Amino acid sequence: AVAGGAVFGEKDYAKAIASLKSASGQEQWPPKDFLFKCDCNEESGFGHFSRCLNLARWLLLKDNDFEITFLGDYNAFALLLLNKYTLDYLVASKEYSFDPETISKKASEYHTLICDSYLINQEFVDTLTNQNFKSVFFDDFKKLDLKNADLVINFAVEAPAMGYKAKNLALGPCFFTAKPEFIKIREQNIQNFKKDIHNILIFFSGMMDLSFVGAKILTILE
Repeated sequence: AVAGGAVFGEKDYAKAIASLKSASGQEQWPPKDFLFKCDCNEESGFGHFSRCLNLARWLLLKDNDFEITFLGDYNAFALLLLNKYTLDYLVASKEYSFDPETISKKASEYHTLICDSYLINQEFVDTLTNQNFKSVFFDDFKKLDLKNADLVINFAVEAPAMGYKAKNLALGPCFFTAKPEFIKIREQNIQNFKKDIHNILIFFSGMMDLSFVGAKILTILE
């Protein structure tokens, strides 16, 4: 798959796994179980859930013995995908979906917590780090202090220059969590690169587009 012009392949996936291994502690690798904390509803777009889902699928492809559970508020489409890939999930009401004490208590039952959301705040981060479980955060904007996180993942091109501080970092396009199916397609297409592009597929998140970004992009393209 392509992210910022980079191809995510087996070597890059090995780097991502190495980062998770470093964050988890060599003596405890491989971890037994992962808890993914993300939502997919009218407030949290599909992208947060999609990144977690793709990473979960890659982990299971690497080792089918991993125990993976999703925790969050999910719409019908997200539940459809979780069931399709036979992933365990726990439904959290919106009221408690990002309550730090509630999530911390549940995460303590797992080896590693992986969180992806724009709805978390500094209190949430501070509560969920330096616990008896490992903490991993997908991040995009570096608005929060994540220095105590065991691993921070940001696959944006500019991520390495954003000044992140954490115990382990996975920064840059090579850590893009693409769907496994896209890897095969990209490996095929990269051999037959086309300079003339006639068709572009643009996918917008499932959340409400309150800023009308989609309409603006369509206007630009026209």
